[in-house]
Amino acid sequence: MTVMLVNDIEEVPAKAHHCIFQPVLKISSENNEFVFTESDPDYDPETMDDEERSLELLYRDKKIYGTGLGISVNWNINNEGFGSLWSDFFPEAEVPSIGFDLPENDKVSAEKLSMKHLSDLVLPSKLL
Repeated sequence: MTVMLVNDIEEVPAKAHHCIFQPVLKISSENNEFVFTESDPDYDPETMDDEERSLELLYRDKKIYGTGLGISVNWNINNEGFGSLWSDFFPEAEVPSIGFDLPENDKVSAEKLSMKHLSDLVLPSKLL
């Protein structure tokens, strides 16, 4: 299904009051009996370029409920398929935090990588 918002005003020059800036289109299953289903396009790796194959591998376990055309799409849909989907102008992604702990049996000690140690590298005895 494709949902679009079209401004068919042909007035020249266009007036600001005839424009809608950053509209949000929202579809919700609240008070409705439909459920969202995951988009599962039939991709052919033979017709994909390297970037498309890389993205397909990277996001292979992510559910896709919508694709924007010149806009971002976001959603909040539970495991049963109920929720909402909306257009968004600023894509967002959760970036996992980075761990800075070294493995216990690592050859380089945490002390050697500490900022205090690295800031005092004026003595040759402190070099790695």
